Amino acid sequence: RRPPRGRSRSGRGGGGEVGGGAAVLRQPRARLALAIAFAAILILVIVLVVRDCQRNQLEDSYTSYLNDVSAIVATSAEQGKQLRQIMNNPRGENPPQLSQKIRALAGDASGLVVQAEELDPPGELSTPQRALVRSLEYRVNGMTSLAENLPTLLQAKDEDTKALGVAEVMKRFLASDVIYSDEFVGPAKEALEKDDITGVEVPTGQP
Repeated sequence: RRPPRGRSRSGRGGGGEVGGGAAVLRQPRARLALAIAFAAILILVIVLVVRDCQRNQLEDSYTSYLNDVSAIVATSAEQGKQLRQIMNNPRGENPPQLSQKIRALAGDASGLVVQAEELDPPGELSTPQRALVRSLEYRVNGMTSLAENLPTLLQAKDEDTKALGVAEVMKRFLASDVIYSDEFVGPAKEALEKDDITGVEVPTGQP
């Protein structure tokens, strides 16, 4: 007779001992803790991705807005050059003709006001945006007033009266420059620093 075979140390089925890591994962608490850790990591990744996207959107909105402002300011400055050329009157045109040209230029300046009003200022630029619009409105008012009063001023015999009349009208252009410099440029630069936006410049030229 053959001697009886010894029992396997691994117990029934001879499957061998279950690994320690696998045994731990079979425990409900361990599986729950692992799921919580995975969820926490996933949430952290999502938060970081969302923040990065928001940051990129903020930077893009600043860049787009200030580029639009630069275009408006450049066009307004060009209109200022045209106004000075009209006032120099190189062709010797009469006052009504000059007024007509200035009135047309005021219409173009009104278009810039509309463009500025349609801008969507990002971050902290809502208040400076209103100052930008107001500065452009002052320029329109200055041109309109100049067009209305120029014939009378130029036909006045007293030179002092002419000079004072023109100077009174030009105050609106000065007010426009001050508003833009103090209430747009300065606050806009502060907003860029506050939101840590780099690589984009605030247009400092007068509109």
